Amino acid sequence: NEDRVVEASRGFQSLFGYAPSEIRGRRINELIASGDLAGEASMVSSLAISGKAFHTETTRIHRAGRRIPVSLIAYPVEYASRLVGVVGVYRDISSRTETRRQFEEFLGTVDALALILATHGRVVYATRTLLDLLGATESGLLGTDWFDSGLPEDAREGMRHVLEALLSSGTTRHRGVNPIQTPAGTRQISWSNTL
Repeated sequence: NEDRVVEASRGFQSLFGYAPSEIRGRRINELIASGDLAGEASMVSSLAISGKAFHTETTRIHRAGRRIPVSLIAYPVEYASRLVGVVGVYRDISSRTETRRQFEEFLGTVDALALILATHGRVVYATRTLLDLLGATESGLLGTDWFDSGLPEDAREGMRHVLEALLSSGTTRHRGVNPIQTPAGTRQISWSNTL
């Protein structure tokens, strides 16, 4: 429950710049999530020690102070029906983050409705054109549940089921028409979905 490191892989050592002797027994967040990341890291740690497996993308800090965008997967370790630890797997996603930044920069130059959702339906990105149509700001829309914030109430459950079905089927492309809620009322939008 103290978030203390028992063992760290060579990959972790290489990613964050620590020797094994500098890691063992230390609190994970003191090593790689200090300063302005401490609050978010504490919430992530609380989730991890609750015994639920999860995945998130976040930022952590190299020993030299450089910020690294990472994918974090945490798995509970149980023995005799009791949580005895958590395995955390960190992966450097710097190149993917840079690719996403370039993609978002490109989308910002075209007059198109585009939306990127995380698999649970949270808004990760929306083009300026879509934000304007919704009468929303980027800070007001990012991180929200798309189904609650962008769709009319009577379409929400149906569209949640569509997303769940697409994710579980392994389908990578889907075309469909669904309504969005704008300040002027409901508008039907033809979407080309890529998973």
